[in-house]
Amino acid sequence: MASQIEIEEFVQRQVKDSGKFSDILSAMNRANLVIAASEKPLILLPALVMDSDVVTDITYDYISLPTDYLRHLYKVYSADIDGDITIYPNRQVMESVLGSSSGTSLNGVCVEGRNLLYNGIPSVADTLTLYYYIAPNDFVDGENETPDWLPSDLHYQLIGNWAAADILIEMSTDWDFSEEKRALCGQRAQNLLSEFQVGMIELYRRTHDNRPSQNFARPTYIQFF
Repeated sequence: MASQIEIEEFVQRQVKDSGKFSDILSAMNRANLVIAASEKPLILLPALVMDSDVVTDITYDYISLPTDYLRHLYKVYSADIDGDITIYPNRQVMESVLGSSSGTSLNGVCVEGRNLLYNGIPSVADTLTLYYYIAPNDFVDGENETPDWLPSDLHYQLIGNWAAADILIEMSTDWDFSEEKRALCGQRAQNLLSEFQVGMIELYRRTHDNRPSQNFARPTYIQFF
């Protein structure tokens, strides 16, 4: 297990240039988002699961997603029908299956940008419980939090390696440095990213079998003319 300060010190040892130490905390926060939002491989961390209630509009066929929504809406529960609503991958698929948004029953939903779209506008507002993934909390200067949303033995390999590589990549294109130093920074960054990718595969392996059940629509094939 590594604390915020310990990860910062790890990154300092990789970067070595004290002139870049002020960039470390921002790079660590970017690393958090890269890990939490990973699609290849798809990483879904149990510690980042959240549920929030939203209320449907009776005029428009969409509402804003919760402000802490990051990605991967996997379940929508309707208080009105006392059951789950089918989630579609996008508007096009939803409308190909259900038709254009009409009627007064909520038949399906999809995410579009920062909005939740629904097919059918309920005549009476319905409370929906959304289940999704949030971003981890940012590291804050002067604090010493532990990123307990990640397995403790992967803190350095994931957050530390990615943050250090991010800074080293920037250094590899900094013309204030010698050609030799830029090349060394670039090579070191690639080595750290390789170690990071190994850690991501391990994280995927550990979390893949513990994902929550998902209420997605079955794949639909659309023919274009």
